[in-house]
Amino acid sequence: MLPAMIPVALAIAQAAAPALVPALTESFTGSAKAGAVAAAVVDAAMQATGTDTPAAARDAMLADPAATEAVRLALIDIERAEIEALTERLRIDAADRDSARRREVDTKDPTPSRLAYLIFGAFMAYAFTILVSAVLGLAGIKEPLVAGLVGTGFGALGSEAARIGNYYFGSSAGSAAKQRTLDSLRGG
Repeated sequence: MLPAMIPVALAIAQAAAPALVPALTESFTGSAKAGAVAAAVVDAAMQATGTDTPAAARDAMLADPAATEAVRLALIDIERAEIEALTERLRIDAADRDSARRREVDTKDPTPSRLAYLIFGAFMAYAFTILVSAVLGLAGIKEPLVAGLVGTGFGALGSEAARIGNYYFGSSAGSAAKQRTLDSLRGG
């Protein structure tokens, strides 16, 4: 019943608690947490609307603005828990990056920066080689096997290059996620 509950919970959350939508859509990427959030959303909606099935709770809520408000109020604690969990994950990520940066400074170890230069240089050389090969029609780049291998290598090096940039210059992804969550709580 749990997978069938997620679409109902998603409809409830979209109408009453948009900040919970990311936690529910994580089910599509394999998160087990989405099922627990879906169950909590549906239970809260059924209690707030006085109904006995998830679909009835959704329908009652969508038909009556007062019921929608009652569900929204019932979901505030679940939203707060999700925001606190997100904040904690972001805090841990930031502390991890800070720890790595401090270690690099404290030990004066040149290895991380050398690896960064090596990986970023390899990425740029790989990109240049692909471009030249494509323009000149060299190296059988249009063959499916070669194209797949080239694409996989380019994706792997590109991912590492992005991680290097995040390490040295920071990432605004966490900040943007927090802002979206706060905006959805404010109804904006």
